[in-house]
Amino acid sequence: MSAALSIPPPRWLPVLLGHGVFIRGGDGKVQLDKNRNPDFLVPPADSFLDVVPSKGSQQFWPVGVSPGIPENTSIVLLSISVNTHCQNPEVITEVGFTIYDTAAIYTGTKSGQGKRIAGCEAPGPRGENITKYATSRHYIVKDAANHHPGSCEHSNHTAQPYHFSYRKSKKIDRENIDNILDGAFEAASQEGLRRDDVKNKTRRFVVLVGWGAESHHAQVRARPWYQGNKVFQHWDIRKHSLVHDRMGNPSYLTCLEVFGIQHRAHGKEIGYNAGNHTAFTIQLLVALCFLTQAEQLLVKSKQNLPPGSRFPGTESVLARDNRPPGSAPAPVTFEFQFRIDRRGTSR
Repeated sequence: MSAALSIPPPRWLPVLLGHGVFIRGGDGKVQLDKNRNPDFLVPPADSFLDVVPSKGSQQFWPVGVSPGIPENTSIVLLSISVNTHCQNPEVITEVGFTIYDTAAIYTGTKSGQGKRIAGCEAPGPRGENITKYATSRHYIVKDAANHHPGSCEHSNHTAQPYHFSYRKSKKIDRENIDNILDGAFEAASQEGLRRDDVKNKTRRFVVLVGWGAESHHAQVRARPWYQGNKVFQHWDIRKHSLVHDRMGNPSYLTCLEVFGIQHRAHGKEIGYNAGNHTAFTIQLLVALCFLTQAEQLLVKSKQNLPPGSRFPGTESVLARDNRPPGSAPAPVTFEFQFRIDRRGTSR
């Protein structure tokens, strides 16, 4: 499947994320219109701000919409981004990906530190409470580790390999890029499954979420899972009705600004980091499903939404760990200083 075959996220995506219900007939099956799109209802009030979903209310991918999809199917979202050399687009310098299991909204999940994150929480403003179920990773290609804004004088350089804000970046050899791309899809397809299910070759339905052609870099398209159409669907957020109606042909950062997705930390623009790019892409997709009536009116009146009140990541990681080679000591953030004062050491 090519980038040209990417489709907009479905209008009924909010239902899969816990906001609304599918309308069923007397036989208990989801009703479909003449185009085989499901009938659904999203509450007109801003109920998602404080209403807690229950496990029993979980809505699954509607049977009949897509051939071969079994009942009780919840999808896994995967966003992949690669940054390339500013003078040679064929040379990859960074790889980032984010996995978001929609079932975790109800079942919960484990954090990167192995702590349990409970499910069934009110989504909150722009769904910010449920973005924590996402897992993001970032990799810097070793032979390009010294290629960053501080070392490159070319005006078209935008990539930011040392600004990943969700945990420590990892450095990899160039020959391992394919392994990272394959591992990202494998992890997404096995997300939330028991070991026995994985051994029995049970796999989840994975949707590749991206911005334009960014998820379709040649090295991504060459992977067996891509070539073999193992991806369930490809969604392009640029084609989302709210995005398209507001801007027509928006740029990535402009869209983050319009919909109030926080993309700056410590006075730095961090949206061009490959890992952050995928995290912000998923956050944007979730946010579009959870706009209050007042926010929807602002968007329709061509006004930007104010940035979210909480930075959707761990800023202290950005300050402490992800620093370009030879850079000055990192500034001490409030959170980092608090940990020092409380424990007498940093972690």
